[in-house]
Amino acid sequence: MAEVSTNKVISKFYSLLEINLPFLSHISDELIEFNQDLLKRAKGQKVSTKYLKQKYSNSLDVIVEDTFNALFPVKKRLPKKDIGTYKSIIANAFLTLTENRYNSRFLNYFARHSALKDFINNFPMQELFEETLPIFVTGYTITSENSTKKVGLDPYSYRNYFTTKLLLETEKLLEKNPHLINTLKHVSFSYIQPNFYLSFLRNHDDLRLEDITSSLELLSSDLNSDYSDLEFVSSLNEEFKPLKKYSYKSYGPTYSSFAIELFDIDILKKRIKQDPLRYSQVMEKLGLKSLQELIEYAKKVANLSKRLLAFRTSTLIKNNFDYFAQKINEFDLAGIPLYVGKGSYVSDIMELVKKDFMNDFDKKISFFYIGGERGIFENVDIPLKGLSEDSSIRKLLGFISSLNTSHNYRIKTSKTIKTSSLDDYRIDFISSENYPFLLIEKEFKDLHPNIEDVFQSKLAESNLSLDEIYDFFKRFKVGIRRIEPSIVNLVNDSMVNTGLLNVSNARSSFQSLIKDKELILPSQIEGFFEKIVAKENVKGDFRLSLFSLPTNPKILKKYFKSEALNEIDGGCPINKYLSQDLDSLCNALNFKYSLGLDSKVLKQELESKIAELGTLVHTIISAPLNGLVHYNTLTRIGLPPEDSSKYCELPFVVDYDINHNDKRKKVKVSFHPDTLLFLKDKKQPRNLDIIILDTKTKSAHPYFEHKYLLQTYFYANSIAKLVEENLDYKVNDYYLVINRLAFFGKHYAENKDLVYFRQQTLSPVIRITRNDKFHKIANRILETSIDELLKLKEQPELFKFYKERSESKHYCDSCFLNHKQICTEIYTQITKLN
Repeated sequence: MAEVSTNKVISKFYSLLEINLPFLSHISDELIEFNQDLLKRAKGQKVSTKYLKQKYSNSLDVIVEDTFNALFPVKKRLPKKDIGTYKSIIANAFLTLTENRYNSRFLNYFARHSALKDFINNFPMQELFEETLPIFVTGYTITSENSTKKVGLDPYSYRNYFTTKLLLETEKLLEKNPHLINTLKHVSFSYIQPNFYLSFLRNHDDLRLEDITSSLELLSSDLNSDYSDLEFVSSLNEEFKPLKKYSYKSYGPTYSSFAIELFDIDILKKRIKQDPLRYSQVMEKLGLKSLQELIEYAKKVANLSKRLLAFRTSTLIKNNFDYFAQKINEFDLAGIPLYVGKGSYVSDIMELVKKDFMNDFDKKISFFYIGGERGIFENVDIPLKGLSEDSSIRKLLGFISSLNTSHNYRIKTSKTIKTSSLDDYRIDFISSENYPFLLIEKEFKDLHPNIEDVFQSKLAESNLSLDEIYDFFKRFKVGIRRIEPSIVNLVNDSMVNTGLLNVSNARSSFQSLIKDKELILPSQIEGFFEKIVAKENVKGDFRLSLFSLPTNPKILKKYFKSEALNEIDGGCPINKYLSQDLDSLCNALNFKYSLGLDSKVLKQELESKIAELGTLVHTIISAPLNGLVHYNTLTRIGLPPEDSSKYCELPFVVDYDINHNDKRKKVKVSFHPDTLLFLKDKKQPRNLDIIILDTKTKSAHPYFEHKYLLQTYFYANSIAKLVEENLDYKVNDYYLVINRLAFFGKHYAENKDLVYFRQQTLSPVIRITRNDKFHKIANRILETSIDELLKLKEQPELFKFYKERSESKHYCDSCFLNHKQICTEIYTQITKLN
């Protein structure tokens, strides 16, 4: 990552927003796309201001609203008169980010966060944090032992005296107490500043401070292709060299520096009063009439800035709550330790985390100040050196030393969090000796049949060679396991978002939501297989799996307003037609236009090694194994030892009555979800919830993509329709989750020839309740999609219209390359005839 010159200080809210935008991306599809466009800029691709303004002209209000809601999860404490100003500040920030002139400033920080965010959200925390307890600190520090002037600096700047002082004092402590070297491994430092840094104290040949990027071994060849050509990735390890003692006496780069005025309004007040003329142009630009109005405006900017970092911090804590709780209990602490002064901007941010952003989270966590009630400045009248005060450093090292002796370092009135033991459900894996990308449950490694036996039988039926399969898994360092361990992880260790996109970032543990419910298999519902499961010879007119195509319509926030429902289209019907029945499409177009399309040749173009691999992976993971129980795996979560044919790949056909050509038409829709489970209400046994778990070969993401949400939703909704129509049950909630390959993560190797294959990971679970407005949106999408596909089948002349509509709506941008090529080829021939 190129050094940023000191005159480019992070001092504006729009800079702070851009840097941290990756951590906001999951709150809406629009923000996901906005991030992707900025990432293209970071990769050096030309993304013009005109393009961005046109693309987001209709959705900017939605983006602003979603961002505002995310930063103000508790609105009852917000004066209504201030809402307009806050939204205006956010809107102006996004407009600034679209400008080309702003392109070169902080995009390298944005790109760094884009990569780190994926690791943070997808990687096991005990390994990401290297089994350490994180201590939250600031980056506001003096620059040398003779200075009292404080600046905002990253921990790897040679001007950051706090980290240098920490290393010097730690070295002295180790000389007197060498046994404490192991205690240092227990802690890390998480910095509350514009850039996310996580640092570890390590002692190899000498004592040093190492960054998370070194521990993750970020190399461009190991990352998802989204990041592989970013210049900063290949040099990240080298440029974030460990900081060593006496570093402040050396000359070196400053990777990031920030203005404290972004967060601390008191400092800005002093500067305004000292030099009011300096701010006259700012007031004129903002349309403010007095210095007091400027101060009030600055207060709102500071509040937004603190809330943005509070949002990022709360996301980190919520996503990894169990890990934090485990470390807190391990060391018998009152909560997460803060190395800050009470009343500082960081203490304000942590208060926001606790009171606002953790307000509706189902688990509670506490923070406590190292040093006492006033934090690290307890008993210090004027802390001129801030974090680097001798007494403050001593308090920090005293706290770290106490971790080795289980010292009761806590506030008596606070409560420690208790978590359940992981031993009851934790599953360890080993690689198959013959096929190391196959992960076998350690306790069953010598038992057969296991996943290795399944693979051997399916490999004989596949067109793929063993070398092709092995090359894929070795390249991405991903492994696969049977579905049963994933089900165990889902039930015991998953977080759930209620609704499509929870902009308040409120999440609940799966365990807390199902505490009054019993997990059951479909076979435990009387009459399910006789009345619900389809017979083998029954076929549908339409496959619900077509909703996993990337050209399906996006679920926009505006659709939650009923008046916007009529704007919904069915995505691209051409892509569905190509995927479902290429022969019929070619015959219809040949008859209409005499094109001479050869469906056999086109089918060869549709063939894809990745698609074949995906089919094989699906089969190995969740193939129904008649009569073969997967040992006792599911008994860990209270399910009976049934074979997987009782919950995997069950076939269904459901009748939908849709509006087609102004008439009602009955359409048979077929589907077979990878995994189906139910939850039965203990108090009302006739009430059920549905769990759909679907496996995808694509790389892991920290958000649930709209196409997979649609597909799994329609699976659940169709099963609910069948159950309520044919059995005496009521279905309430749907739990939707994707089982994906873990393309992101830390790579291990005992020697150069050994590759560590990572386990699959689960996407965030989406819970759709019975009264969720999403039902109206999804059913409108389903009806419109079926209607448009039928129209295209009946009227092949609509091919040109749908192709041009898909181009204008950018569906073609996300289409499979081979599908897009065939579609374009057909469109070109039709256009020539006209």
